[in-house]
Amino acid sequence: MLNLLVRKFTKIATIVLLVLGVAIAIPSKAQADTVIPLDSNSKDINVVTVYSTTAKTQSQVLSELAKAEQKAFSSIPGFQDSAILKAQDGTQVIALSQWKGKDLSGFQAYADDYVLDISGAKTPQSFACQV
Repeated sequence: MLNLLVRKFTKIATIVLLVLGVAIAIPSKAQADTVIPLDSNSKDINVVTVYSTTAKTQSQVLSELAKAEQKAFSSIPGFQDSAILKAQDGTQVIALSQWKGKDLSGFQAYADDYVLDISGAKTPQSFACQV
């Protein structure tokens, strides 16, 4: 009888400790250095560009994309903000950019010079979205 109680107590204690461990280890929110507000009332256009990569080429694509954005975005009319994400499995780099109004001519000027010119990546795909 005592042996049964000890086993049940051990199981319950193990479950409680696992739940507490998971609850403490999981962050309550994700944080990023760059914030791009997604306002459904905004007339801004969000552009998502997906670059297919491999685990070997992801860091190179990420680096080249960051340089291209830093060099070009500040001088392009209509540009508001951007962020670059990398897939944990190494298969993609995703560039998010936000553009004022419905005129994407600024993004198109950037895309003509930079989007298709990232070495180490397959042809990227861009999507214009509104929240």
